[in-house]
Amino acid sequence: MTLKKEFQVQNLKGEQSEEWTMFLKSKWFYDFMALALDAQFFGYSGINWTGINENKLTGIKAIRRDSIKPDTNQILRMPYSYEGISFDDEKIKDWSLLIKTNNNIGYSDCGYGLLFPCSAYAIAIRNNLGFNIDFVEKFIIPFVVAKTMKHEGDERDLLEEGIKNMASSNSVVLDPNDEIEFIESKNAGTGFNSFDNLENRCEKKISKILLGHADAIDSTSGKLGSSQNEAVEDALENIEIVDNTFIESVINDQLFDKLRNLGFNIPKGFKFVFLNTHEKTEKLENDSKVNQLFVNVIKTLKEAGHEVDSKFIEETTGYPTTKVLIPTNVSNATINNLYEL
Repeated sequence: MTLKKEFQVQNLKGEQSEEWTMFLKSKWFYDFMALALDAQFFGYSGINWTGINENKLTGIKAIRRDSIKPDTNQILRMPYSYEGISFDDEKIKDWSLLIKTNNNIGYSDCGYGLLFPCSAYAIAIRNNLGFNIDFVEKFIIPFVVAKTMKHEGDERDLLEEGIKNMASSNSVVLDPNDEIEFIESKNAGTGFNSFDNLENRCEKKISKILLGHADAIDSTSGKLGSSQNEAVEDALENIEIVDNTFIESVINDQLFDKLRNLGFNIPKGFKFVFLNTHEKTEKLENDSKVNQLFVNVIKTLKEAGHEVDSKFIEETTGYPTTKVLIPTNVSNATINNLYEL
């Protein structure tokens, strides 16, 4: 939603600067925003660029996170090593950027990202899938049993090998007096439901952490008359606001200064802002609903034999209207008389 949102660069008066707005409406800038947003998930992101070509940054890419030490603001020479170069070093400071998130745990000056609280639920889902497969193999897939009097030798081995290769089902070769018994709990018949239940609960937790609502992943956008859907849309709007504010701060507080140092003469005080189109969109939607109700009233009055003045309709809806002239039916005899004249 953030990458699709309209934006502009504004001057000191809060007016749009077309020059610098068009400067940012380029693929390199959208690539930069996408990489910057990843910091919300991982806790931090390092971005660098390799050159300038045709008034654009080139070679924008993410720096490997295992090569970054966010506590000391360093790029390490080797992943997880102790030696590195600071992001503030004169050699790289204008060609790279470290984006960090706030830490609400207190162990570091850099956040752990949204994926950290999701990790426990993701691990539970992975393990649950393995347990579910084991359950299916044990209790759902048929168990092949072959009984034979042959206790040893090639014939018994051939029989065992044959039933093993029938499919992926479990199999065993028994003597006639041997037995295999499956001892199940009283809930084994409905035990498969627990796997879906656990997976669903974990997915809801992940959805709530990442998207602000437990049902945001499966919700149908734009479904009318659903209070649940309205709650999901409100949650997504709140997430969008957080992401927009995060990106605005990164660009205004970090990127613009580096661009100025590289020779892009962005005036001091100019700022990057996302446009708030939600209010405009909501107003248009509300106006459309009101106009639709008004038109229904006009239609009902017309069907009842009344006529509403076009000027009144135009003043109420804001739509220019003119009365449609309906031709009068003329008989054939009248037409013949006209020809005779």
